[in-house]
Amino acid sequence: MICPECRAEYVGGVKICVDCGVPLVEHLPGEEPELTPLDDDVAPVVDHDGNYEEVYVGLNRAEVAIIKSMFDDAGFDYLCENEQQITALPMRILVRRDQVDEALVVLRSLDEPET
Repeated sequence: MICPECRAEYVGGVKICVDCGVPLVEHLPGEEPELTPLDDDVAPVVDHDGNYEEVYVGLNRAEVAIIKSMFDDAGFDYLCENEQQITALPMRILVRRDQVDEALVVLRSLDEPET
């Protein structure tokens, strides 16, 4: 959460800026959250064309690491949002639209008990 007046950042659960007394917002007006590719050596990408669809939202960094590994193994083209944030923002994983059905099958396998 961010104060729209002084731009101070707060952890989840805080609703009012202690300095300004104004309600906090998730994003400053006019600023979109950045979607970045998972490879550090590639320039950041933002999905302006709607070619990606959200398949995961969560706070569990370990689970995100597992999902990324599984998506890498499957050869999926995906983006991750808020992975590098220090604050407790939900992380989102988006997959290219033509790979969503396959990605959901992979995600369901996380919930299945091993035999």
